[in-house]
Amino acid sequence: MRVKALLVFVGLLSVSACAPDNTHEQNTNPVHAVGETRPVSSAGDAADDAAIWVHPDDPLQSAIIATDKDSGLMVYDLAGNLLEHLPLGEVNNVDLRDGFVLNGEQVTLIAASNRTDNTLLLLTIDPATRRLRLLDDTLIKLELENAYGLCMYHSLSRDRFYVFITSTGDGRVEQWKLLDRAGTIQAQRVRTFTVGSVAEGCVADDRYATLYISEEERGIWRYGAEPWEGDLRLLIDEIGGEGNLKADLEGLGIYWDATGASYLVASNQGSSEFAVYDQANDYTYLGSFTIVSHGAVDGVTVTDGLDLVSADLGPAYPQGMMVVQDHRNTHPSANQNFKLVSWADVARALDLPDPTRQDPTNWSYYPRPS
Repeated sequence: MRVKALLVFVGLLSVSACAPDNTHEQNTNPVHAVGETRPVSSAGDAADDAAIWVHPDDPLQSAIIATDKDSGLMVYDLAGNLLEHLPLGEVNNVDLRDGFVLNGEQVTLIAASNRTDNTLLLLTIDPATRRLRLLDDTLIKLELENAYGLCMYHSLSRDRFYVFITSTGDGRVEQWKLLDRAGTIQAQRVRTFTVGSVAEGCVADDRYATLYISEEERGIWRYGAEPWEGDLRLLIDEIGGEGNLKADLEGLGIYWDATGASYLVASNQGSSEFAVYDQANDYTYLGSFTIVSHGAVDGVTVTDGLDLVSADLGPAYPQGMMVVQDHRNTHPSANQNFKLVSWADVARALDLPDPTRQDPTNWSYYPRPS
């Protein structure tokens, strides 16, 4: 299947390829959540986004860092128990990257967008206690009118770390480079571009050096993730017409298995579904799935943010975990929360190839999607 490609560079528009092959059967497959987190602190539409931190020594001690966009960050264990609540303001989106060198020590760097004062929050996590530490000596004031979505990117070729911030309105995006200066992180804005309309969900693939953004009423865009790549972009799939999506579009995530297969997953909020694409095979649409009720865990509706990891997180998540925000938390009725899904169940529902569990150490041979 080929996709509609829309290339935009320095204001010039050209169209290549053709629209998604809509003859592909649009499968919607049921999957159930294995678990769920405790509700967030705030009532109403408060839960939004999550990032999964994999413990470097004991995967079972991994944690889920999630946003309550009315009262800060929540930290959960893999059973969904609340470990910590940091009241940091209207924190909307969160992401993380391992391997950032801070004052000579490698740490996990966590970034979050704070709509209270339009700033970028930076934190680290202590592996021994699973508690967050706010790097409060670093205040990064963003130049967007409304700091909305956020995702991080680690340039493997240059060993540099970046944060992308998306916004409402015309969907302006800022890319910031993060640098350690004697234990204090400095940020430098290195790129801006406009998506066209409201954009929140985004994810960067470090291995392919690509950035994906959900334009909520338009579709999924792919950009280059390096700061010099400007506004050149490709439309992966679109809402309506010959596309496979329905408005609104929200969170995005990427799953890599041990064989090198990789999948782009999108929250199709307008239909309470999750669309899956083969990232290494021209973004072939592989189908969609829903998350349905099972036992004491209710189903998932109109999801905002999501995250994915492929690490073996124990018997419940042998091929990794998917965390999704749930708009209506029932059984019993409570504040919003996050549902925890085993990727193995998703793979079975979509009949994806069964990966081996070997651990390749060099991903550089995987070609960047054309």
